[in-house]
Amino acid sequence: MLIGIGMAYIKAGADVILLTELWGQYLVKIHGWAFDCKSNQGNSLMRCIYQKLADTFLKVGGHLFGCFHARALLVCFRMKVVAVIPARFASQRLPGKPLSDIHGKPMIQWVYERTRAARGIDLVLIATDDERIARAAKSFGAEAVMTDPAIPSGTDRVAAVARMHPADVYVNVQGDEPLMDPRAIEGAVDLVRSRRFEMATVMTPLTNEADLHNNAVVKVITARDGRAIYFSRLPIPYGRPRDTLRGPATRDTLRGGQYLCRRHVGLYVYARETLFRLQSLPPSPLEKAESLEQLRALDNSIAIGTVEVDFVSIGVDTPEELEKARQLLLQADFGERGR
Repeated sequence: MLIGIGMAYIKAGADVILLTELWGQYLVKIHGWAFDCKSNQGNSLMRCIYQKLADTFLKVGGHLFGCFHARALLVCFRMKVVAVIPARFASQRLPGKPLSDIHGKPMIQWVYERTRAARGIDLVLIATDDERIARAAKSFGAEAVMTDPAIPSGTDRVAAVARMHPADVYVNVQGDEPLMDPRAIEGAVDLVRSRRFEMATVMTPLTNEADLHNNAVVKVITARDGRAIYFSRLPIPYGRPRDTLRGPATRDTLRGGQYLCRRHVGLYVYARETLFRLQSLPPSPLEKAESLEQLRALDNSIAIGTVEVDFVSIGVDTPEELEKARQLLLQADFGERGR
């Protein structure tokens, strides 16, 4: 759907974008929200409007729009965002974990509800290879998509769903993250929707030395612009303990004692074309060495943007982690949190 902004209004369904002249100024009205541009007519005016829209991440009626400037015309188009939750029944350490009970609800339901709470998501789908998970999804009102059990990874499963459900942006939400924060999803989606990055992910502060040396905890280091430089299971960067800290070498405060690296959260957002490109590429040497699929992107010059959100993240892979998730979700901050 294209919306051209000219010297009049353009109506697209129920969404009206209006550009009017008022005492030599131009006012853009979008569902009652307005901003003004005091530029001259023509290209400079359109650049003003474009900058305003780009700065605010245009959202109309709860939907996301992308905008680009073409000569003297600002063109906006509705960007459809689909979130996919891959969920396999088979698991070596915790068989059937998507259906593991957490306070009367299967774990996959917790993930689904927290994903739906994120603003700007048009559709949430559960991608599974097992009828038991599909039936459970239907029981709490979710839509499940059956995928081939032979699909090797979560990215491949998301790509399989993307071929059936066209969209501009796809979110890959791990089915074993029942504590996922909706703000993390929103932030990562905005990075891709705004065209700053073609792929995005999430990180949280890392302050615990045990996590720093835990190979199951993936670490990420980033550039000043938020671009991921590298992901590793080992402590990064290498250095003396004092050199790996941000700020003063105190480890008992969140900001003063956090490490240079961050704890990576396995959530990914892709532009549609990037998803299919990534899926078509063979596993890379770095990916194989670290057993981290996101390194395939870095190995092939696909920049990954990161958004940092301060929340407790836990991927459930073992019975011990499942019990920890149950305890955390008992707390009001998690069990009662909604958007």
